[in-house]
Amino acid sequence: MAFSNTPHVTSRLSPFCMLHRREMVVPSLQDLKAKLSLEIRNSEHARRFENLKANLRSAYKLANEHGRKTHSANKRYYDRRARDRDFTVGDFV
Repeated sequence: MAFSNTPHVTSRLSPFCMLHRREMVVPSLQDLKAKLSLEIRNSEHARRFENLKANLRSAYKLANEHGRKTHSANKRYYDRRARDRDFTVGDFV
């Protein structure tokens, strides 16, 4: 639970949030609910599931953007000390 609820440095979102698009709430016994059947899912709750899918898409997009930004920052940090090296055939490396 601790890992699932801890935001990642790159995405700035927790794995739980990436999966469910909401922050984790630790339930009590009264809060536990049964899973919805397929019949119920196709009825009045279909809109709720479509909203969830849209939220998940936006979460993955946001994580992807943060990943690209982090990659660029890491490249800048690496390039500060990187040196070009030229090797020819026969050089010991």
